[in-house]
Amino acid sequence: MATIQDLVNASHRIGQGAGELRARAAAAANDMQGHHGRLVAVVRGSRTGEDAARQVQEAIRAVQECAAKLSGLERQVDAFIQDVSK
Repeated sequence: MATIQDLVNASHRIGQGAGELRARAAAAANDMQGHHGRLVAVVRGSRTGEDAARQVQEAIRAVQECAAKLSGLERQVDAFIQDVSK
């Protein structure tokens, strides 16, 4: 049977993992944003190219949303650990 400390330890690892993934997602979104800017410049005037650029922008927003949700998970894990550790 898991103890409270086991739960705290597991939660801490989940929080750390979420933080690492959040940082990677944020970095990926920034990198994608740079590529998107260059793509837009190259495909200007091409309907299919501009459609592709819009899809990239949607992917960037999705990755940014993922990073935000992971940040929320980190906060929730921290709050859980604080509550359980009282």
